[in-house]
Amino acid sequence: MKHLILALCLLLASPLWAQDEPKGGDGPGPQSVLPAPYEVVENQATFPGGMDKFYRFVSNEFQYPQRCFEEGISGYVMMRFVVEIDGHISNIKVMEQTEACPEFAQEAIRVLKKSPRWKPAMNSGKVVRCYYQLPISFQLE
Repeated sequence: MKHLILALCLLLASPLWAQDEPKGGDGPGPQSVLPAPYEVVENQATFPGGMDKFYRFVSNEFQYPQRCFEEGISGYVMMRFVVEIDGHISNIKVMEQTEACPEFAQEAIRVLKKSPRWKPAMNSGKVVRCYYQLPISFQLE
């Protein structure tokens, strides 16, 4: 019988790195409601208990899509989200996915929405919003 293995790419899980700081958000006006998330921060957001605990959370919550299981499809999704200043996850986006099983992306979004709050990122001693990018692999063996 096939055994389900949820392989989360531990070495590839990392924040999205870029050169720019957020624009706007400091002055008056509608765009100042929330400052733009940072691409680069001094101290990256972290899951309480570390990434091993996060991967256990995802593994416990993830339900392998029935069709993909029956057809023996393994897959991959690259997720991007914002860790807010209060630690909750928002703006969950699929950056890449296995086209043969779009259900992987739907399930990854569902699981990320259930995530406990993270420890937010810090820049210059202040809590800031930041982007986080996370690859997730799904494999049947």
